Parts: sequence; C-alpha cells; structure tokens
Amino acid sequence: MRYTYGTSDIAANRLEEIARFFNPLSIQFIRKYVQEPVGSVIDLGCGPGFTTSMLAQALKYDKVYGLDSASHFLKMAREKFKQFTFIEHDVTKTPFPVRADVMYSRFLLSHLRDVVSLINRWTGELLDSGILIIEELEDIDSEVPVFQKYIKSTELFT
Repeated sequence: MRYTYGTSDIAANRLEEIARFFNPLSIQFIRKYVQEPVGSVIDLGCGPGFTTSMLAQALKYDKVYGLDSASHFLKMAREKFKQFTFIEHDVTKTPFPVRADVMYSRFLLSHLRDVVSLINRWTGELLDSGILIIEELEDIDSEVPVFQKYIKSTELFT
C-alpha cells in the first residue's frame, strides 16, 4: 500500500493538523454508534497515532491497537503514544494480527483499491457483534480561499 502524501515528517505534521480539526468531530461521530463499553479497538491505517489516541479518548478505553504499514509513522506513534500498541501490518492483508470489538478508519479508503472487497474482509476480522466505523469524504468543495488553495494543491496527487 502506498500512502498518497508519503510518510515523511512533513506528512506526519499534515496528519496532526488534520487531527486537530477532525478529532472533536470524529469523537462525536464514534460515540453516536458506540455507546456501550468495548473490549478492544483497532485503528486501521493509524499513521503517527493521532487517530489512535482520539479513539481511546472517544471510547474511554486503553486497549487500542494501531495498524499501519509505514514503519516511520509507527516509530513516531510508539514514541508519542506509549500507552497504545502499534503493529506494522498492511491493512489490505487479512487476517489481522489482532481482532477487536471496534475497527475504525478515517480518510484511508481513497488510498486503497478494491475497497468494497476490502471492507468485506475487514468485517470478518471483527469480534462477535463488532462494528466497523468508516469516516470518508467523497469530495471537497469550498468557497473559502485557503481551502480552495489547498484543494488545488492536492490535485497534483490525484
């Protein structure tokens, strides 16, 4: 799997900025669908761990796993978020090294191929009565100049 924006320190900083904006919204979204305590959580494509930490905050649980294939991101995640378990694993490959009650993915599908088949395989990795939560954008459109500039700059990657 190749991450569109790379796995450099600059890419990690970009993900941290995205987390600052989206994490409060994601917490509300997750809590809408997961209202009972869970045993374990997997962050699919965890990157440098910002979504992993957000999941623990949203679900008030410490048994959280982050899966990613980018060793540089995982090193950063392990250094910053020592309380969670980060595992080097390509999320397009099943079985996963761990199973969980909740699996979460945010802004990952646009980097993957054959997503319908992949999502079906992910659901097979859940524990009984588990839930897969996916947050994804189909398209971005904005009248705000700074967002227009950002959208235009990312067109180089599509």
